[in-house]
Amino acid sequence: MIIVHAFIEVKDGMEQEFIKAAAKCVEATRQESGNNFYTLYTDSFDPLKFVVVEEWESQSALDAHMQTPHFITFGGEIENLLAAPLDIKVFEAALVTS
Repeated sequence: MIIVHAFIEVKDGMEQEFIKAAAKCVEATRQESGNNFYTLYTDSFDPLKFVVVEEWESQSALDAHMQTPHFITFGGEIENLLAAPLDIKVFEAALVTS
């Protein structure tokens, strides 16, 4: 199992435009084979900061996701909205329980 935390900071005033672009990507990603979880969160104390929390069945499922048209389109749509480079952390489950 692969877990991804993608930390995102947008420019002031770009929050709603970012959320609109992200919503399309989130909806399409949740339909992908190998995706268990994909949700966008807003920082409770800073509305310019977001995190996408993802869970994938495998690295190959995540790799396939990064080649999808909706993911590539999302990257292009948010490029000029970002205040800082994306900070992406990828984890592999060390202990899986049922």
